Amino acid sequence: MALTNPCSCDTRRCRIIYKVYKGLDLLKLKKEHWLMSNLEKKLDTKQNIESTARINSIALYVPEKSTSELLDGVEVTVYGKNGFEYKNPLFWFVYDRIVGKCLENVVERKTRNILGKYLSADEKKTLVHLDTRTTTLGPYRRNFGLKQDWAEIFLLETTLFNRGSPVMKHLCENVANAPGLDDVYNNNGGFAWNGLKIFPLSGEPDLLSNIYMDKPEAQGTRNRYYMLLRLYDQFGGGKTLSIACGSAQPLIHAVNRFVSEKHYNLDNTTLVLTDQDARSLDLARLRAKQANIEDRVQFVQSSYLELGDALGNEKFDIVEACGIADYLPDKYFKSLVEKAMSYLNVGGKLLISNMMPGVWSSFIRRTYNWEMIYRTTHQVAELLKESGQKDIRIYVEPWKVHMIAVVTKH
Repeated sequence: MALTNPCSCDTRRCRIIYKVYKGLDLLKLKKEHWLMSNLEKKLDTKQNIESTARINSIALYVPEKSTSELLDGVEVTVYGKNGFEYKNPLFWFVYDRIVGKCLENVVERKTRNILGKYLSADEKKTLVHLDTRTTTLGPYRRNFGLKQDWAEIFLLETTLFNRGSPVMKHLCENVANAPGLDDVYNNNGGFAWNGLKIFPLSGEPDLLSNIYMDKPEAQGTRNRYYMLLRLYDQFGGGKTLSIACGSAQPLIHAVNRFVSEKHYNLDNTTLVLTDQDARSLDLARLRAKQANIEDRVQFVQSSYLELGDALGNEKFDIVEACGIADYLPDKYFKSLVEKAMSYLNVGGKLLISNMMPGVWSSFIRRTYNWEMIYRTTHQVAELLKESGQKDIRIYVEPWKVHMIAVVTKH
């Protein structure tokens, strides 16, 4: 699909950034590891600090093959570049610290001007310092889905970011919902089924969307997609429940592959997709229809808290919950795990994901106004143990933006 650039006044600047970005595809870094600590909390045990810092840090060089090590008795596998996206780390390392920080400051200033109408006098005083400012603005960012008056902070247009780009504007307006994730998955047309590439429904990819949909957090999100495909195949499919499914595109893609390859467990492979948002289920229905697997999919509109009423005593081989834990405080994270495990057959697998802390945390929060809870592998492992789980493995994609924890029921 040809690139188009609707942002006329910024054409030269956009093209310069884009050419520099593409040129760095040729750059090879010789250092094996360059670590930058991004742990948000101090770890409880000294003996795990070194290994946890290594697992939860950004590497400007990533090996081709995967590496594994034990962390608190939990095996953590960090995937290598083979089969995943890992493009231009040096460019993005520099970009996030210069252009990215400028964009963060510009968008956050606009956000504060809008929210000034709703903040109390005491809250306005906290906006002076970044830490207290983040705490004050957090509830407004988290409550995007409630559609209050301050939802206009998601409609902001910023030069060299989303101004003039229909796809980027759509992403910002739907950042916490399935239509926004659809933009990230499909902007570059990297996924295909039945011989057809999949593109976002929001519009034709353009120059700005091609830049920002290739940032580490976007590459990492597509890597989570690749991890799900790989793990689903590894576990042999089966009867699968998705909690807060969104578009469910990775699972739909996995089942489509089972059909095309006439997988040995195809007869037992079905999907039950649940979400409280009707738009998400509509998008999932569309993707299932495109993939020709509608006869293998059931759709249920329900929050994870009310699934018992909808599912009864039904049991599954796989329960997938990728994309919900990032919004849940620790107490509700553990509650979700306990509920999900109750739906599994013995020997079944829970796949639950969480975003990891890094330089992208600030960019996502301050530029997209998207508030989430970032956790390290150590923190996720501890929460799973506190919820009573013992057979735990954690998989991390190369950018270390996303992890997927796999819990086996015994």
